[in-house]
Amino acid sequence: MLVQEIVNTIFQLLLFTLIPFIVYLVKHKTNKGFLQYVGLYNINRRKVLLYSGLFTIISFILMVGPMILFMRSGALNSDLFVQDALKQQGLSLQSIITLFIMAIFKTSLSEEIFFRGFIGKRLINKFGFNIGNSIQAVLFGLVHGIVGFQIGIINLLILVTSTAIVGYLLGYLVEKIGNGSIIPSWITHALTNCISFYIFAFVL
Repeated sequence: MLVQEIVNTIFQLLLFTLIPFIVYLVKHKTNKGFLQYVGLYNINRRKVLLYSGLFTIISFILMVGPMILFMRSGALNSDLFVQDALKQQGLSLQSIITLFIMAIFKTSLSEEIFFRGFIGKRLINKFGFNIGNSIQAVLFGLVHGIVGFQIGIINLLILVTSTAIVGYLLGYLVEKIGNGSIIPSWITHALTNCISFYIFAFVL
């Protein structure tokens, strides 16, 4: 499973980076380079850790909290999550390494590059921060709502809305606190996923 997950992670990263890279080459190629274009550059470490930690707590409450409640109530089936494969494998060194790869690189990094680094930045440049960030946040929420199409319309609206709020906060973290760097939002996203993946796979 670990080797397969590494392959899947590389494929997803390439897939989520391909469109931004093509657009960069065609329309926005500059001397600053592609990593600068999507905001993949470092900033003040203390600032990163402080705000990433705070936003992780908020993200966990808003996004993961409702999903835990849905699973506890039986409205949401754990089989819908990729973490179900980890659950079947059991708690081991290999499953923990797999969890970290999935949480840090496959989901968090690829989604931050695409949603905050590419879509968010382009929309904010075009429409301004509030409108542009709101649009990327709604798109982020809708994509994550796909996994919850079986949980009922009210629960689905709660899931999409809470995820969209998290998407907005991640965009705020990038543009208003991180000086355009997606590193803080990547750390926040990765920490949230690491904790939630562990809970979904080995606790619930």
